[in-house]
Amino acid sequence: VPWDDDSDISMIRKDYNKFCEVIQDEINHFGLDDIITVGFRERKIDDDTIDSFIRLFIYDKNKQGRRIIISGVDIFPYDYLKNYDKDKLDKIYYDAKLKYFRNIAKKMDYNEALKIMHDDINMSMEPAKYVVPGVEGAHGLRDLYKLKVLDADKLFPLSEVQLLNKTFPAPGNPDYHLYNIYRIYNKIPVNVRHHNRVIKYRYLDNRKELFDYYLNRLKEVNKDYE
Repeated sequence: VPWDDDSDISMIRKDYNKFCEVIQDEINHFGLDDIITVGFRERKIDDDTIDSFIRLFIYDKNKQGRRIIISGVDIFPYDYLKNYDKDKLDKIYYDAKLKYFRNIAKKMDYNEALKIMHDDINMSMEPAKYVVPGVEGAHGLRDLYKLKVLDADKLFPLSEVQLLNKTFPAPGNPDYHLYNIYRIYNKIPVNVRHHNRVIKYRYLDNRKELFDYYLNRLKEVNKDYE
């Protein structure tokens, strides 16, 4: 996607839940807790603020004490969907999404709130015919975008893609996935939304040395990096 300025990872719900359970312990275990910050995207719901999808950031401070993002990644859950009525799913999904967020705001146990949502939308923790973005995803609380329902057999088994001489796992049919999300995804649109992260790099002193430092810290603990 030529106009995007960050990296995102999607995980099936069962893997996402496990990741959320272990990531801070893994960061601590490998001595990266001084550079990697684990957080969650906050969502406003009624008069409350709740956590949604998980995010990892590497921050640095410049001479003025300004905290600047060096790198970051958002991680989104995806859910299996057993079957659905295409004329009713959007309303059912967004109603269930709102109820889920309100339940979390009321301090309901995550697994209980998740089960209620799955029952409402006919979702499954186990493999099913369809896949949909998790309710915590990037689109917020309201139905600003039409829900995208994806065929599981077009996403799995995963494929591999090459980027900057590295190999990454990707949907089985990346074109199918990207077209469903963006439609014409390989041309820069008239209006481009971005995160303003690259612009802030001008506030960093010794940018190359900083990037080399953080990359080397990660390489030290990731034996498969190369």
